[in-house]
Amino acid sequence: MKLYPPHFLLISVIAMLAIGYIYSPSNPKNIFLMSTGWVLIVSGLTCNVIAANQFMKAKTSIIPLTESSFLVKKGIFRFSRNPMYTGMTIFLIGLCVILNNFYNIAVIIGFFLLIRNKFVMKEEELLKETFGEEYLSYIKKVRRWI
Repeated sequence: MKLYPPHFLLISVIAMLAIGYIYSPSNPKNIFLMSTGWVLIVSGLTCNVIAANQFMKAKTSIIPLTESSFLVKKGIFRFSRNPMYTGMTIFLIGLCVILNNFYNIAVIIGFFLLIRNKFVMKEEELLKETFGEEYLSYIKKVRRWI
């Protein structure tokens, strides 16, 4: 079975909830942290929905490490070359804030590094091969994350 970024996101969420259960902080939940966390979670999900819709409109593959038929550079992709991965990371940061548990930062770092090394770097090579100069021009203008 091939694992994709949403699988790793789910694994990370489960790990964070388990860590939160095992190493529950003694300080009470605070409304500011809860509100901030939910704003981050909704923002992360919004990035994913917008990016997925742009992939569908362009009729190109959303599946990582498959050949793309179109280089999406408009909309949210004007600000980040990887808005879906950025959104997933923002989602995890929001969950970390809500859970108010410092140990969960390790899960976020692990998720980020795994996505970067297993998907982003390989996808960039594939996009360079597929789109050549168009992609090279795009990466000069748009950051990898945010």
